[in-house]
Amino acid sequence: MAENQKEDINGLGNDFSLFSRTAKISQIVFESDGDVRIDGSLKGTIKSKGKVIIGPDGNFEGDIIAGRVDVFGKVNGNLQVSDMTSFFDNAVFDGDLTTGKITIDSDVSFNASCKMLQQADRKKLKESL
Repeated sequence: MAENQKEDINGLGNDFSLFSRTAKISQIVFESDGDVRIDGSLKGTIKSKGKVIIGPDGNFEGDIIAGRVDVFGKVNGNLQVSDMTSFFDNAVFDGDLTTGKITIDSDVSFNASCKMLQQADRKKLKESL
């Protein structure tokens, strides 16, 4: 894991954590006020006030609770997102999704239940981050 305060790579803010392609991490609980990018294999729970990106080579299994999630790779688990969840071409998602907004590209494997949050519920989730 690398932390960086200055650079902005691949859509991440200035304060981010990166799990590289070669990272294989199991059963973690990771909390961050900044953005998180996963390009390796990760099992566990991520809680972020910012954006969580699952890169094209990323493989995540577990729970993500975040302000925003962008999925390019594979996710098997539960997503609770206060704002926008985006699934990009070739992404694979199996699980349960609770989100404020959603976009899904045409070439996505989406095998999930989906609950859309009302404004009051979005605010509560955001405050819990």
